[in-house]
Amino acid sequence: MKHTSILTIGIVFLLLGCIAQEGEEIKEALIEPDIPEGDILAVINKWNHEIVESSDPRFLPSWMLASLMDPVVSDIVENLHTDPENLEKSVEILRLWTQENEAHTQGLPVFAYTPGNDPWGTVPNPWGYKIPTYKKLLPSEMKAMSIFSGKITGKCMTLANLNACLFRFMGADPDNVVVVRTKTHGVGLVKFGGRVYLINNNSIIEINGSIREEIVSRTFSGLWTESFSVSKEFILNEDVLDSQDTLLDAIWRVNWGTDPPPRTVLLPGKIQRTDVLSAVFGEFNAANRLAVLTKYAYQSLHVGKPELYLKASVRSPRAIELAERLGSADEIIEWIKKNVGTGSIFEEYQERVMLADQVIVFKTGGLKDQAVLAFTLLKLKGYDPVVTVTTDTVYVEFDGRMYDVKDWNVVDSVTGTVELVLHLKPKEKSFLLGTVMCAFQEIPGKFVWIYVTYNYVTYNYS
Repeated sequence: MKHTSILTIGIVFLLLGCIAQEGEEIKEALIEPDIPEGDILAVINKWNHEIVESSDPRFLPSWMLASLMDPVVSDIVENLHTDPENLEKSVEILRLWTQENEAHTQGLPVFAYTPGNDPWGTVPNPWGYKIPTYKKLLPSEMKAMSIFSGKITGKCMTLANLNACLFRFMGADPDNVVVVRTKTHGVGLVKFGGRVYLINNNSIIEINGSIREEIVSRTFSGLWTESFSVSKEFILNEDVLDSQDTLLDAIWRVNWGTDPPPRTVLLPGKIQRTDVLSAVFGEFNAANRLAVLTKYAYQSLHVGKPELYLKASVRSPRAIELAERLGSADEIIEWIKKNVGTGSIFEEYQERVMLADQVIVFKTGGLKDQAVLAFTLLKLKGYDPVVTVTTDTVYVEFDGRMYDVKDWNVVDSVTGTVELVLHLKPKEKSFLLGTVMCAFQEIPGKFVWIYVTYNYVTYNYS
């Protein structure tokens, strides 16, 4: 393993008026709290050993909140046409939909019996041998996985997380929507309309009879909600399942004799997608750690350090494997031209960015996303690329050449107004610079801010 120290330079041009919460992104990016870089990379990559099996699984609520914010979830619920006056009927509608439209990754012939060969590859663990990433997916990724199955696809915890989010949009109380896990499996528990349901992969079953006996006989090793997570053993006995308390309160009181500890609650009881967007991107939560981690988990460009998406991409196993197969920079460009279609997996493609491994797996990406892939492969081959996003197109520059990603032709200069420049520069001096902020230009009704971050870090390349 080669250890390389790098100086990260991120230059972000945030324009007032560019997304649904426009006026607030400028302020939130400038006062983003000091969160360890490793924490941010963990919620971006969402590898099982970093966000689930960690002794402090504090990242899981950000994944659930990012999933709640993903338009795929609200679109599903809107198209279900459930009846808020008949909750039992609504659950039946959802149950039939999940069985028809969802699939477990390892249930597909192409991935059966080979978890390490699923789309996301393997990574070295702290003990030196490789383990599957068991990557946790956003709903948009699950939808994109339909290229393999024709259905919304993910593994057990990913399916439980998605279906828990669907229940939230159907009106379930946040403390009655819990994902619990054993050492090898994850399921959802939802109390809704006075009944308790089990979400097991793409099945939704009321907990009674033999299912109830199975649940109460097991010991679980962790849980999470949209506001809380814990990694320690507990049981779900009859007292929990029959309690008049919320599921979270009942689990805590039965197992540990107290109320759950204080937690960060961002959302109200009943939610629409606008509530989630407002809570995560609103100025009032600009310095909230959970809200900020959720933005990165969501892969939003409206963050203080968008260059961390490049770092997350550089450590992606599929990108590392592809870089090893390709020789020259010309081969990298040709591979992208021949193998990657145009189009993001994200509906809000102007405000979100795909990682290199997502572009490789799904073989599609918008201009920014293809540039991230090119940057990643070039960086892994020892080049020093720069990505420039303008109002016209996206450019990748290295070794004195500049490519327009729109057609991958070499050009002499950029066109349009520069919106974003991303660069991971090799370290030349060991020092730490601060943050520079200044008003750049005033245009009618808008301010354009330049946000420059210099951050000395050490990064390990596999």
